[in-house]
Formats: sequence, structure tokens, C-alpha cells
Amino acid sequence: MDLASSCYHDGMNTASTPFAIRLAAPEDAAAILRLTQAAFALHGDLLDPPSSVFHETEEDVRQAMHEGAVIVATRDAELLGAARVRPLPEQQALYCGRLAVDPGTQGAGVGSRLMSAVEQRAADEGYAAVVLGVRVQLEGNLRFFTKRGYTLIGEHSHPGYARTTYVRLRKDLNP
Repeated sequence: MDLASSCYHDGMNTASTPFAIRLAAPEDAAAILRLTQAAFALHGDLLDPPSSVFHETEEDVRQAMHEGAVIVATRDAELLGAARVRPLPEQQALYCGRLAVDPGTQGAGVGSRLMSAVEQRAADEGYAAVVLGVRVQLEGNLRFFTKRGYTLIGEHSHPGYARTTYVRLRKDLNP
């Protein structure tokens, strides 16, 4: 899949210009960090423990690019969404983390299109699956991934917590 030329538009987006999906470049790090923190702030009151995204730096975003890639959705020069991916060779999977959509663009198909790009990248790179983690408090996110065919593979807790705080989900690409 040629991410640089991939465009998507659905009727829910109020803007008349479709958005493009591409790989992020190091100079995108500041915008990716701002967008990710803004998207995660919408759920900040729900998350216990708080997300570590609020302690990240631009260098952390560039490190994620180095360890894998960051796929972004843009319209003109505006960043609409981002998803970080990295290999999980022991699971024959590509891990997707920090899926984030600009709060003003949520509901316009950006997250779905980013996940399609993540899944296509995984398939193109020969991975059998995509794996990700979701906080249990984010029921809407759990429904989003379940509708996309992700299934539960584990329940986990953050250090210091006895209860489940997040789950791991997996989507096999060639079931």
C-alpha cells in the first residue's frame, strides 16, 4: 500500500477535502505529540492510572518512529490523527499504540482509516496480526476495536494495581 497517496473521505466529514494517510517524518513529532495529548485529554478523568502520554516528549515520538513508524492522517497541512506501530516478532504481529484523532475531527472516519492503514502495513510486512492495548475504562474504544474484528487475548494491570486496567486485543489478518 502506498501510504503517501492513500486518501479517504466519507460522508461524515464536514470538510470537503479528503484526508491523506502517510508515514510521519521527524519534523512531525511536535504536532503528533500535541495531537496525541489533546486526544488522550478527553478521557483523562476516566483513566486510573493516568496515561503516560502526558509525560512524553517530542524525542519519545521520534524514538517511536525509529523503533517502527508513525502513520498519520492529514488534510492539507493539518494533522488529523496518528497511530504508532512497531514489530512484535515473538507474536508475529505489528503492535499499534497511541491511536489518536484530533478531538474536533473525531467521528469523521479518521480512526477507522488509520487502523485500516495499520492493518495493511502489517499484512504488507508479512505479520499475521495486529495487537494493541485498550484501557478497560474506555468502553467506546473497546467497541470500536471489537467491531473491527479484534478479540481479547489478555487482561492486565498496571504496576501497583490489583484490578485489570487494560486489555490486549488481537486481530488475525488471515483468519
